[in-house]
Amino acid sequence: MRIYLLIASTNPLICFYHDGYLRSSILKFDKKSTRREIHLTNKNLALNIIEEEIGNGTINGMNYEQLKAYQDWQTMEYLEDFLIKSGKTNNTRWLEEYLRP
Repeated sequence: MRIYLLIASTNPLICFYHDGYLRSSILKFDKKSTRREIHLTNKNLALNIIEEEIGNGTINGMNYEQLKAYQDWQTMEYLEDFLIKSGKTNNTRWLEEYLRP
């Protein structure tokens, strides 16, 4: 996640917030894994992994073109929608009430 927060003053506290973007790893997280690729979100490195591992198959059910698109930056609204669809929250105002100051 990239979120931008400028602290202009601490007394009084003045902050400026701006939504950033997020990107996910193409490989599923496994805390016991020693593969560094699980943590990579860099698009060029991810594309190298895709090219090495995909062959004629899929990774996480996505083909090569879908994986390339998946590596594009996503919005905070995309994250909120994902959290709702995956059952992590049912709060449709999650961004406003939990993430944004």
